[in-house]
Amino acid sequence: MMTYKVAILGQDTYENVDRVKKHIYNWKENFYDKLEIVSGGGRYGVEKNVREICLEFGIKYTEFPPFHYQWNQHCHLPVFKYGKKYNVKHFFVQNKLIVEYVDLIIFFTEDEEITKIKDLKRLVEKQKKSLILKS
Repeated sequence: MMTYKVAILGQDTYENVDRVKKHIYNWKENFYDKLEIVSGGGRYGVEKNVREICLEFGIKYTEFPPFHYQWNQHCHLPVFKYGKKYNVKHFFVQNKLIVEYVDLIIFFTEDEEITKIKDLKRLVEKQKKSLILKS
C-alpha cells in the first residue's frame, strides 16, 4: 500500500492547536504508518505547530518552506534551494510544489478570501486534487 500524503496548512493567525492536533491524530488512526503529513514550514499559526504534533505522534513529516527560509532536515528539496533573497513569488512556488506532491490539502482558516486559499483552489483544480477548508 502506498503512503497517503496530506498537506496541513493554515492561516498565520489561526491558533486553535487542539483542533489541528485532533485532525492529525484522526488521520494517524486511519492510516497508521502509511501517512505522511506535509506542511509549508510556516513560523506562525497552524504550520508552526504541525511539525511538533507530527513528531509527537511519530508521523512521517515533510516540509516545503518558501525558498527564502533556511533549509532543515524535514525539507523535501535539497539545501541549495533555500536561503535565497526574499521574494513574494516564493510563496506561490511553495503552493505549487505542495499541491503537486500531496494527495489532499487541509487548510485551517478563519477567512476563506485570503490570497493563499485562492491560489490553492486554482492549483488543486488544475491538478484534480482536493482542498478541504476547516474553520
